[in-house]
Amino acid sequence: HADNADKLTIYSIGQDYSPHYFLNKRSLSSVIISKDVKNTLMRKLQFFKENADWYHKRGIPHKLAILLHGRPGTGKSSLVKAIASEMNSPILYMSGNSSKSALMDTYGEITNPSSNGFAYNSNDTSSISNKLSRSTAMVHPVIVIEEVDTLNAQSREDNKDKYDTSAPMRLRDYLNLIDGIETPPGAIFILTTNYVERLDPAIIRPSRIDLNILMDSIDKELICEMCDIFYPGENIGRTIREDIEVIPAALQDLLLCHTNGNKIDDVMIENLAVDKS
Repeated sequence: HADNADKLTIYSIGQDYSPHYFLNKRSLSSVIISKDVKNTLMRKLQFFKENADWYHKRGIPHKLAILLHGRPGTGKSSLVKAIASEMNSPILYMSGNSSKSALMDTYGEITNPSSNGFAYNSNDTSSISNKLSRSTAMVHPVIVIEEVDTLNAQSREDNKDKYDTSAPMRLRDYLNLIDGIETPPGAIFILTTNYVERLDPAIIRPSRIDLNILMDSIDKELICEMCDIFYPGENIGRTIREDIEVIPAALQDLLLCHTNGNKIDDVMIENLAVDKS
């Protein structure tokens, strides 16, 4: 719809259906991460978007899997929205009760609207990737798996019937989805965690994750950049010490107090400093 051209479509993938809603798009330039990381990400997204044939000719699944990890409040959710905005893609949020059938039906409706989904059923033996390869629209849905550290080896080895596509997905389902026989072509996977050390080794093995991004506290240069985005021309943050680092969410909370004449000073920013030892 034209009214939603400047919006992100967000799908919450459930067990039987996937309601959706809209959010404002977010520019990648508004996300406070290092220029090197931002440039690497942009190059990766651009290559992925423009070179589907490159993947196909080499027998490589045309998918992009990005791991965002770091302490809370460092901008992982903001970067997810910015990536989807940059790619003009919808976001499919996975949760603990998301089923394979609900995901594939939603994915099919997005990438090939005339198909009315793929009506996943146990009598249809064609693979998910074959179903999705029928799609002709150049859409790259962003499939988000948050708190991926909660998918552990126990959930991989549980007794759930692996052919029951209406049951909540487990680790083995996600592994096949991200980098296996059921990987949907054109998909961008974003996995997030606050605890990278807790991840099952199968999740981060070579070739499964294409881009690993640490979301961390920000230094003085990025602090000043963030202050300028909120309040251009006020030179907030210029006198803070050179070695300071803060959590972006904490700085944002402070900057949001800088309204209606409630001035902040650089000492307040220094009080947000995190211990990097």
